[in-house]
Amino acid sequence: MVEASTGKAADFWERVYFAGFTVFTLGVGDYRPLGDGWRFLTALASLNGLTAVTLAITYLMPLVSAAVQKHQLAATIDGLGATPANIVIRGWNGRDFRGLELVLVGLSSTLTLHAERHLAYPVVHFFHNRNPATALAPRLAALDEALTLLLHAVASANRPDPAVLANARSAVNQYLQKLRQDYIRPAREVPPPSGLATLERAGVPLSDPADYRRALEDLRDRRRLLLGLVEQDGWPWQEVCDR
Repeated sequence: MVEASTGKAADFWERVYFAGFTVFTLGVGDYRPLGDGWRFLTALASLNGLTAVTLAITYLMPLVSAAVQKHQLAATIDGLGATPANIVIRGWNGRDFRGLELVLVGLSSTLTLHAERHLAYPVVHFFHNRNPATALAPRLAALDEALTLLLHAVASANRPDPAVLANARSAVNQYLQKLRQDYIRPAREVPPPSGLATLERAGVPLSDPADYRRALEDLRDRRRLLLGLVEQDGWPWQEVCDR
């Protein structure tokens, strides 16, 4: 390699300078390689550098966006209530859960989209948030526990639209199944259930408690998976039910 204007051989640091400019730009023309072989390698380095920079930008920007939306999703769930019982109580207007239904429709769509992003950018799973209000693992568990209360603890005549609940449950299922393939394992124990006393005190109409207990038995594996998700993210189950 020589200086383009004088033909003087380049020293070590000038070669480093040329290599850096070639990899990350097209160079500035103040140095040039000698011989066809070095010209070919220079062109190849330039192509690889531009490709690497382009791929980094096109991957990192959506990744950062997915991580931000992950925290936004958690914050939206937290806004419904800090615990499963809070979500149910806040959604009850004294007659029905109409307002909560509208929120669940939007949450289901957002959660499904996030599950698909998780396939495209698996590393987003490892973005941890120290604030439990914006950490998706405990907030998702709280949402699913609230869905369990709505499906099996609330009196059948007062439950939200079954289609809305089924869609929300399906969105959580999709996310959990994608994580279960590579990232989480069910916990050994079943987490404690959300109590019904808080709902009863708030005036939410309830079904027979025996129906709720039977449903919890059927959901043991699902709830162990939720506990595994929460613990794998570094949180105790208390962040789900006792905040």
